[in-house]
Amino acid sequence: MSITLPQPYQPDINPAVQHCLDAWQEVFDRQVASSKDEYSAARSAHKAYRLAMPNPDSDQTIRDFIACVSRGILIGAIKDTDASRLLYAAQVARQACGTPAKSQPESRTKKPIQPESASSAEQAVA
Repeated sequence: MSITLPQPYQPDINPAVQHCLDAWQEVFDRQVASSKDEYSAARSAHKAYRLAMPNPDSDQTIRDFIACVSRGILIGAIKDTDASRLLYAAQVARQACGTPAKSQPESRTKKPIQPESASSAEQAVA
């Protein structure tokens, strides 16, 4: 008997997530074929899923990593407690990559007018 992961409607599934799902399915099928029970096969497949996740070392791979964590939670490959740590690691990686923070909006209050010095005023008149 083989379990196939349900695929949600996603016209363009993230390639990193698909890679993790493929790793999960491959290990699960191999374990079941070698007479492992489905529980043990799923545990091995969960590990394969996590090992297939991208290294969060650039903006794109960080986004892919987060997507893989999210999908991993849904299929049970990643425990909720581990997900919190993994998502925090992604946040730290994002900061370490030097992703610029959103720019702060300029103050909407009027800036105080600085009085001109006497020499500046005299030059403006002349």
